[in-house]
Amino acid sequence: QSLGPCHIGFTQTGEWVSYEFFHTEKDIAYYDYDNIPIILVNITLRVSAPTPRNIYLEITDDTNELGASAIKTVYGSGYHNFEDVVWEDVELEPYNPHRLYIFFAAGNTNLCSVIVSSSIPARQIPFSINALEYDDAQEFDTDVSGNCVDGPPQD
Repeated sequence: QSLGPCHIGFTQTGEWVSYEFFHTEKDIAYYDYDNIPIILVNITLRVSAPTPRNIYLEITDDTNELGASAIKTVYGSGYHNFEDVVWEDVELEPYNPHRLYIFFAAGNTNLCSVIVSSSIPARQIPFSINALEYDDAQEFDTDVSGNCVDGPPQD
C-alpha cells in the first residue's frame, strides 16, 4: 500500500529524482563516541512496475563525492502493486548532508516513498518522505507529471 494517492509514475528510461537527508546529532555522536568511522543505514523504496525493472541508486556527500551505489530490481507485479525494495547496510561517513539519487534504468517504474533508517535498531535516522517531495529531478516528458489519482491509497 502506498503512503497516499500520489506517487511518481510514467517514468522514462534515464529519468531520476534526488532526496537530501541528514543524520541526527545524536547518531553522529553515537558513532563518533565508539570510534566507528561509518554509519550503517537501510534504504527502503516503495516501488511498482508492470514487469521486472532495475533502478540504480547513488548516495553522494555535500561535495558530490560518491559514497555508495547499488543496482536494485523491482520485481514488477503491476503498476499499483507496490513492493518494498531494500538496500541494506549502506555504509556512510557520519557527516551531513547526504543526497540519494534514484535513476530509472527502465521506464514505467512507479515510486511511492523513500525511507532511510538505521541498520542498528536502537539508532534512528528520522527520514521518511513521499516520492513527490523530491529535491531535484530530470523528467523527459513534461506533458505527464506524477501519477496522482483521486481516492484512497492504492494497493
